[in-house]
Amino acid sequence: MACRSLPVIDISGIMTSGGAEREKRAAAELHAAAQDFGFFHIIGHGIDGRLITSAMQANRAFFDMPLQGKEAVRAVGGGEGTGWEPSGSQKLDEGRLGEGVDGAAYRDTGDVKESYILGRPATAQLPPGVMPGTLAALWPESLGASFQDPMLAYHDQCWRVCKGLMRGWAIALEKPPDFFDADLDDPMTKLRLLYYPPEEDRRYERATGLAAHTDWGALTLLAQDEVGGLEVCTADGEWLPGNRVSDDSLLVNVGDMMQRWTNGRYRSAPHRLVKPTTSSRARSSIAFFFNMNADATIDPCRLLAPGEEPRYAPIQAEAYILERASATY
Repeated sequence: MACRSLPVIDISGIMTSGGAEREKRAAAELHAAAQDFGFFHIIGHGIDGRLITSAMQANRAFFDMPLQGKEAVRAVGGGEGTGWEPSGSQKLDEGRLGEGVDGAAYRDTGDVKESYILGRPATAQLPPGVMPGTLAALWPESLGASFQDPMLAYHDQCWRVCKGLMRGWAIALEKPPDFFDADLDDPMTKLRLLYYPPEEDRRYERATGLAAHTDWGALTLLAQDEVGGLEVCTADGEWLPGNRVSDDSLLVNVGDMMQRWTNGRYRSAPHRLVKPTTSSRARSSIAFFFNMNADATIDPCRLLAPGEEPRYAPIQAEAYILERASATY
């Protein structure tokens, strides 16, 4: 049997004015990958490789800080706030949510990973007096602009890429290219910086790096270093590696919102990180979660094929995210 691997898609035809044929070809590849795997690598996204490198360097600088520095920006409470989350804070065992993926062996422990979260609330979620578009973050003062500047720039570039991917899917679904635009002009977004200790860390004896789960939003972009360990579950139960394929590649996955919106046509695939694949090096990655506008209605009836019955009830995007977050903290 030939070894399967996740697709690598050049999306430059969507991200630039590459002409109708290149745009249509890229859209068709995105459509097939979303149906078959729910995961794929992208190149030609237009994010400068130097920005990805600086964002990953800032990521490592944060987790290299002494504990006192991380405690100064510790997230308060649970449920997708902002700031640092220590190892064990979150339990991404989707088996508890009735979705039938593995993780039961670690049900009573949290994930080994550490996280740092910042994000962009939708305008309706902002406190009075806060300017729309402002990122919510507890910035580590000791790192200053060397941390804040690449995070701000990388966040905005990821948002641009996500809008391009949504345009591609609209074309593939035979809708106007701007079909999703009204639901992604004021989105809820998150950047989650992630750290996994080296394989030799003894915490892996009783917990997993990142338990099998599906993502809740519309889609996720993942920048990752060369340390492996990420696995993606196919529809027939095979686990495929999801590790970086080139310095400038990003890994993309369909989230639950898009699975609901497309009435199950697109696949939100379980994925996990049991532990890094090297004994001496930690693993670093940055996940960008794109969750649409807070008031967007995720209604599959808008995308049904002729004669197709809806499999999911309509739900407001913000309500769905809060529901899923509360279940994992």
